[in-house]
Amino acid sequence: MSVLGDFARLSPEQLEEFRTMPSVDAYSQLADFDEPGCRLDLDRTWSRLAFLIDAAHLPINPITVGSFFPDERTAWGQDGDSRSLTPEQVAQAAVHLMSTPFDVLAPHVRAALTAEYRGPLNRKQSRYVSDILPWITEHLAAHYRALVEFFDAAARNNQCTVFWAA
Repeated sequence: MSVLGDFARLSPEQLEEFRTMPSVDAYSQLADFDEPGCRLDLDRTWSRLAFLIDAAHLPINPITVGSFFPDERTAWGQDGDSRSLTPEQVAQAAVHLMSTPFDVLAPHVRAALTAEYRGPLNRKQSRYVSDILPWITEHLAAHYRALVEFFDAAARNNQCTVFWAA
């Protein structure tokens, strides 16, 4: 899980402008996008947050759904999985995120950590997961709050989002 996850929120017009650029230029534009409050760096928590959102059965996971960006053939990111959400999808995600406190996601943190081992935990791994669980839970809660605020602002401003892990 060494890949960092980023979001940008932008107007539908900006999204379409970036979508028409060559992929490398669109990536550069988004990576350098510096409008105040329009970027969110989830660091390495993005995949755990995606796991937690799925485990809590939120109807829309803003990290893993949406259209490939700029398109399916030229998407970039960890696995070519850069994604964009329309203002309508952003609004839907914002409603579900704002109505779901982290306490609903927290019971799934241990499962998120153990899923990273891709198999049963041995005693040493199990002890390690137990030792770091409180710190990881607090860290994920802080990033989740930032994600909720980011989507709330995007929805209020009728903006699109782009997510990528790189």
